[in-house]
Amino acid sequence: MLVAGRRHGVRGQMRTKAFRLPFLVAYGARIGERLAAASSSATAEMQGDERLLPVLAARNRAADEAFARLFPTAVGTPLVA
Repeated sequence: MLVAGRRHGVRGQMRTKAFRLPFLVAYGARIGERLAAASSSATAEMQGDERLLPVLAARNRAADEAFARLFPTAVGTPLVA
C-alpha cells in the first residue's frame, strides 16, 4: 500500500493520503461484512442446537438448591450502580 501510494500524481504531488483513505474505508467495509456473516452464522448455529437449554436449566436449578441448602438465611439485596 505504501509503495503504491508514494508514486507521484500527474501534477507531481504524492498520492499517499488520497490512496490510503479509500483503501482503509474499503478495508473496514470488508471487515464489517465478514463480521456480519460470522455473527449470523454463529446465531444460526446456536438457534439450531436446543439440546443445551434443558442441561443449563437443570444446572441452574441444582445451583439454586445447593445455595439454599448451604445458606438458608441469606437474603438478596439489589445492587445500585
